[in-house]
Amino acid sequence: MNDDRPPSPVLTDKDIDRLTGKTEQVGECTVWTGMRDKDGYGRISWRGRSVRVHRLVWEHLHGPLPAGTILRHTCDNPPCVNPEHLQPGTHKENAEDRERTTVMLRHLDARVSRLEQEMKLMRETLLAKSNGKAVRGLSVNVTDPWGPP
Repeated sequence: MNDDRPPSPVLTDKDIDRLTGKTEQVGECTVWTGMRDKDGYGRISWRGRSVRVHRLVWEHLHGPLPAGTILRHTCDNPPCVNPEHLQPGTHKENAEDRERTTVMLRHLDARVSRLEQEMKLMRETLLAKSNGKAVRGLSVNVTDPWGPP
């Protein structure tokens, strides 16, 4: 397994300029615009090693993470290097975060789908009324989009 921990992560002003030159602010995230790995995390060659940028930033500010500890993105955005969005944790906690996010996205997808159906029905109703057609038995029932599916 690749030990992703950079050696003594003390960044010089030149290192910091190099890092900040490859980021952009997207909402509250500081997104790495340089090279990314297959999982979307920013990578950089630093002191002869390929390291994940968010980990380099974290360890520069807070010191090395204990063995078995990973950094979790509270923003669920792998290229984000904003230290305020990084939280140490375990692989188990990271998996639980991912499951919660997956469940929330499934519920959101269901709500969006229901809203799209309701919008289609409203458009059809308005179109029918605008063409002078009688619309008997057709009712538009708009539900709370954030309520249960």
